[in-house]
Amino acid sequence: MSLSRWPRAWLAACLAACAVNAQAALPLQIDADELDQAQVQATLQLLDEAERRLPPAWIQALDPGVTLGWDDLPAQVHGHASAKRLQLSRDLLDGWMARAGAAVVDDPAARAALTALIHELAHFYDRNQAGGLSKDPRLLDLAGWQVSPLRLGLRTSHNGFSDRSPDAYELSAPAEFMAVNLDFFLLDPEYACRRPALHRYFSGHFGWTPPTSACPTTLPYLQAEEGEPPLLQLDPSRVYAIDYLLAEGNDKPMSRW
Repeated sequence: MSLSRWPRAWLAACLAACAVNAQAALPLQIDADELDQAQVQATLQLLDEAERRLPPAWIQALDPGVTLGWDDLPAQVHGHASAKRLQLSRDLLDGWMARAGAAVVDDPAARAALTALIHELAHFYDRNQAGGLSKDPRLLDLAGWQVSPLRLGLRTSHNGFSDRSPDAYELSAPAEFMAVNLDFFLLDPEYACRRPALHRYFSGHFGWTPPTSACPTTLPYLQAEEGEPPLLQLDPSRVYAIDYLLAEGNDKPMSRW
């Protein structure tokens, strides 16, 4: 009997891959046509790792008709979310199976496989009624696709928030920004410190918060005085006002400082 497209729960039972979990399992089927038993087992372990990290509301909203397949994709593509198929690069399966120990996020190859799975699951979640994050005006404001007063209330088509971007791919489209940042939201304990407004947004949307690291109580700032330490720490509670200096590269008085 072929294992092709058997539900995950059936494969898990046949392979004794995982124990019963009180939380609802990811509603994915596995295309096992070209997988051996060890590869199916590894796929189930990857799904379990993702399930352990996803918010319950996200799991419950996923379409149960999606099939996960390990496909030959272009070298620069780790995954793709089509209508009913979640494609992951076959190379990622090899990296996932070669991981050492249980520290998934510390193993680059294992983390790449887990990140790709979460990223594509984010696209599936975004498409259903419970999701829709990439079209939420609040997320678009935070992401950098803001309303332009010079475009009659339309949003800008270019995202210029590039200086501190952890992954330039997030700037290519709102849907990719959403998926990339959900990767970091779930896998980076310091995301709440790096992007607190987005962390609050996702936590509020899901009614759930992943494990986070303690954030520093001070903020770094650059000191331009010669002979002094270039980077200092500032206690935000000491800030009582912020003044803006509008200047450009010209000879006007306000620009010649």
